[in-house]
Amino acid sequence: MNKNVIVTDEYGKPIGLTYPKRAKGLVKHGRAVYTGECEIRLTDGCPSVVTEDKIMNALYIEPRSFHPVEDCENNVFSRSFITSFLDGRLQEALMLGDWQWNWSEAASEPLELQPNTDYVLTFWLNGGENDQYNETCDFRILFTDDPAQTADRQSEWIYKLNRHYIKPVRSVDGWELYEIPFRTEEKRYTFLKFVAMRAPMAVLPAGDVSDYADLADRPHPLAEGQKQRPNIVFDNGYPEGYADSNVSSHAGVRSTLTDTLCAAIMNVTENPALSDATLRELKDMFNMLLKEE
Repeated sequence: MNKNVIVTDEYGKPIGLTYPKRAKGLVKHGRAVYTGECEIRLTDGCPSVVTEDKIMNALYIEPRSFHPVEDCENNVFSRSFITSFLDGRLQEALMLGDWQWNWSEAASEPLELQPNTDYVLTFWLNGGENDQYNETCDFRILFTDDPAQTADRQSEWIYKLNRHYIKPVRSVDGWELYEIPFRTEEKRYTFLKFVAMRAPMAVLPAGDVSDYADLADRPHPLAEGQKQRPNIVFDNGYPEGYADSNVSSHAGVRSTLTDTLCAAIMNVTENPALSDATLRELKDMFNMLLKEE
């Protein structure tokens, strides 16, 4: 599908192209009106959404606009159609990274956004974590005056998408909906970027957060207590037997802690120099572990 729908601002000035599906969505939500078969006009400066009591211009992921960053020697990146977890239809996604130490990075085409202006980007994310806690799973923004510059480690804005450094808006079947607000700088171009290492990640386009207001959180059935998020590279989100071995490992840790606490309680009981408060605290910890067992 090509971006063949002309987008104009509220005054009729052309400001870009979009996909027919995106145009239809903007019209459906009252953010644009059709002025021709292949042309829409944004209404009152939209598309926009209200976030933290501010009007923010909405941006959306368009996989076809992303390309591998050239200075990444072992870049693992592709665009692929996958089955959407929302409606079962095929939807193009960004796929980055593997389980190795390959630094993988993809950047959008240079966007000419308004300087000193508030924007918000939404997307769905899957994966991006391993069970060793040493992965990289970032969204990054680069402001530059050079349309050929896709990397600047010193000035890039970095948003960590792993370990819930940033809380997702929704979590559904292993997919997390992120809303990233930002304000542009005094630069002509803006690059949107995704970075991965030591864990595969997948990014699906998303609409506005309001589009999912009726979508309830639905955690992945195997995710609770695991060391990493579910990943679509596995049939059930995890390697075969991973969940069972992880639970077994947790049980072993609890057993060891229980034994240690028993010994500590005995030591406190036999040592009158230690306070009653310490004994009560140890007993409370012991009872809590017993309940988890």
